[in-house]
Amino acid sequence: MLVTWTILLRDERPCTRVYSTDKNMVEGNCTDPRITWPFIPDQNSALQIDPVSITHDGNYICDVATQAGNFLHRYDLQVQVPPAVTLFLTENRTAVCKAAAGKPAAQISWTPGGDCVTEEETLGNGTVTVQSTCHWAERNVSAVSCSVFHLTGNKILSLELSRANRSLSVPVDTKVMLSCPFVQSVLTLVTWIILLRDECSCTKVYRKDKNMVEGNCTDPRITWPFRPDQNPALQIDPVSITHDGNYICDVATQAGNFLHRYDLQVQVPPAVTLFLTENRTAVCKAAAGKPAAQISWTPGGDCVTEEETLGNGTVTVQSTCHWAERNVSAVSCSVFHLTGNKILSLELSGECPNPLTDSPSTDFKIIQGAKNIGLYTMEKQGQGAQPGEAVGPLDDVTDLRRVVAQC
Repeated sequence: MLVTWTILLRDERPCTRVYSTDKNMVEGNCTDPRITWPFIPDQNSALQIDPVSITHDGNYICDVATQAGNFLHRYDLQVQVPPAVTLFLTENRTAVCKAAAGKPAAQISWTPGGDCVTEEETLGNGTVTVQSTCHWAERNVSAVSCSVFHLTGNKILSLELSRANRSLSVPVDTKVMLSCPFVQSVLTLVTWIILLRDECSCTKVYRKDKNMVEGNCTDPRITWPFRPDQNPALQIDPVSITHDGNYICDVATQAGNFLHRYDLQVQVPPAVTLFLTENRTAVCKAAAGKPAAQISWTPGGDCVTEEETLGNGTVTVQSTCHWAERNVSAVSCSVFHLTGNKILSLELSGECPNPLTDSPSTDFKIIQGAKNIGLYTMEKQGQGAQPGEAVGPLDDVTDLRRVVAQC
């Protein structure tokens, strides 16, 4: 008896495995160690492939020659490869469901249906990537599911359109917790990708197989507050203006990948001041706030508002307002900001006199070397001081009343 297996692989040259009972030996030019005779060929001529690879796709022909004649049996072996399935949100209520490198090509459907486009790409090794992009314009659709059908098994992935991409605003110097999507399947890998606005990106990675944390994020304020395999949330404490940016959580499980994205916007309260300049003109200033503050006046006047963006992303807003009418005696400046609102008031009639022009005595003397020079009136009697005269150094002067401070 002679047993011959002829193997015609799709992308390789054919090879043979031969067993002859006359010689009781195996011959042939098939060198793949995964293709073997599991039994004695004259008793059972079956061929075994262990493990099966995508490269084993092809035709396998068994020819058994006996005294009664030749018997042939042919197999068309098609190796199935399960696709890697992912579902993620892009923008504008659009989701992408991807079944990558599967064999044969997977089928994708959506619940509920939307405005969808499905594309296929055949790769060099015979696998196929199927990607379906779907958009839901209706705001009443809050959650969607992607069903992937394949001969190796079916999968259903879901996400919430309202939560998969989340804009999050937090005040500076507070603590924030960024959570990952909850998945019922066992996670294998958690990756946080951090894209700060003015710095290079970095990652924090937890590997379940090694039970270890990796990555190149060195900021000690960004930490895992819990065991990542139990709760992969990320914590920033305290939040700084430099933490402004995008934070993407990618949870890899046996059922596929689940993504959640945060657009973190750090709020900085502005420093608010209100002061008079001259000629019934007031200036209201909200300095170094993020985002820019809004300023309004009561009552309204002849106003000009200007904005200046600083290098760290904060904005200074300054509003200068003039009231020509003498019947307006008091004004208020309202500053509106996400971190809190403020109202400041002053009296136009309480403008400070210019001591160089409005003082009864304009004969001021400043002694060389005096510290913290200001304009004072003297209440110290009997020591030769004249009203309106500043003597120094001022650290040596007592019982002084500062005019400017009273205005």
